[in-house]
Amino acid sequence: MQTSRREFLATASLAGAGFAISSAGFLSSAGLFADEKPTEKKFKKAVKIGMVRPGDTLLAKFKLLKELGFDGVELDAPSKYSAEETKKCIAETGLNVPGVVDSVHWNERLSDPSEEVRAKGLEALRTAVKYCKDIGGTSVLLVPGKVTNDANYEQSWDR
Repeated sequence: MQTSRREFLATASLAGAGFAISSAGFLSSAGLFADEKPTEKKFKKAVKIGMVRPGDTLLAKFKLLKELGFDGVELDAPSKYSAEETKKCIAETGLNVPGVVDSVHWNERLSDPSEEVRAKGLEALRTAVKYCKDIGGTSVLLVPGKVTNDANYEQSWDR
């Protein structure tokens, strides 16, 4: 089995970082941060809401995910679900919504040549950030640029 130089360096860097953190006393022997309490689960499972086909309402989708053993779900924003409806679903099921996906970032790209399109993309991002905050989330996924025929790498970076 051959390993490329890039794979070797990536693996070596991760191993070095892990050793540095664990030897610095940040982690206990169980791999937990000093102030973190052990739990039964080592990993949490979540999906994007668009992956959940069954269920006519957001609450039905949340209940299904909880029944299937998922810990969380990532919503789209701008969303067809209001913050109030989402908070109700979170409270009723205990399902976590750690973040949202900016649902227009591919069509209203922040790297688009058109200033008007970029402005719409920025407004959608602001909407996603506000929605995320309103429902108690902490992150918004955004693809800030895309290389296309009308936006090369340098142009996408600059915009």
